[in-house]
Amino acid sequence: MKWEQLKWPEHKKIAPRSIAFAPIAAIEQHGHHLPVAVDTAIGNELASRIERRFPKKLVQLPTLWIGSSHHHLDFPGTMSIQSETYIKVLTDMMDCFVRAGYRKAIFFNCHGGNHLPASEALYRFHMDNPRARGVHYVLATYWITSELNNLKYMKTPAVSHACEYETSMMLTLHRDLVDMKKARSKTRFVKSKYISLDYAKTVVTMVRTFKEATETGSMGRPEFATADKGRKLLDHVTNRVSEFVREFAGW
Repeated sequence: MKWEQLKWPEHKKIAPRSIAFAPIAAIEQHGHHLPVAVDTAIGNELASRIERRFPKKLVQLPTLWIGSSHHHLDFPGTMSIQSETYIKVLTDMMDCFVRAGYRKAIFFNCHGGNHLPASEALYRFHMDNPRARGVHYVLATYWITSELNNLKYMKTPAVSHACEYETSMMLTLHRDLVDMKKARSKTRFVKSKYISLDYAKTVVTMVRTFKEATETGSMGRPEFATADKGRKLLDHVTNRVSEFVREFAGW
């Protein structure tokens, strides 16, 4: 079901037994070879695929395309709002969910910069809002929820940015927007066992702008990308996130 296509009496009727499904993404630079719409384009596709698996349970909202992307602002084309603004946007959305009667909601995150403020929004809403007692509102970041790492058919271990993974998915979805002749990354990253481009292996937190970390705006060997890998990645994420949704529906 699509949120914006339902009439208010329909929302009132289905809310108690349905899940509000809100994709959150970004418009930001993705190197020399990918458009700024990458996170939103991938998010739109994944969210629609997952919604089709649960047509009587998920109520999919339009993708929130503005995100927390200040770390990309040195590269033109990036759109971003302050973290505090983003937190307020999400808490206001949750207030709308609970007022409408939705006891379950998933923020389906498709941009790394959204993870921290979105988590804070969930915390503040639940701690500060008496109406939040008893509701289940969660954040599911697609590459974390789907354990998108160390896949046999990928040459690099995990998602980074404008990388083999994102480029492969964009080759599947929007080949005409990808310029593989310019697919390259030149990173300036600290060499340490404590920090890695593989988020699963990073055990300390260090803040950097992307301009400090990469000359081109991309990471993770995008030149290895193929459309076949993209199809496999999209199927993998859809299947694994759907497993979570299926369990979440029973909470």
